[in-house]
Amino acid sequence: MPQEYKDTYDVNNLFRVELPNYWRMLYTLTDGESKIEIIAFVLDVIDHLTYDKKFGYKGK
Repeated sequence: MPQEYKDTYDVNNLFRVELPNYWRMLYTLTDGESKIEIIAFVLDVIDHLTYDKKFGYKGK
């Protein structure tokens, strides 16, 4: 997980959804106010090249 998300959003989990045309949506899950509530926060919707840069992937 990039440090940017830890520093900016104070997250300890990060998930990815692959969207059409190689876009990515990054989200985190957190506890709600009650014990049975889970809240998903969308943190970023980014293109594939930006995703690769943020996560340190290198091209071929």
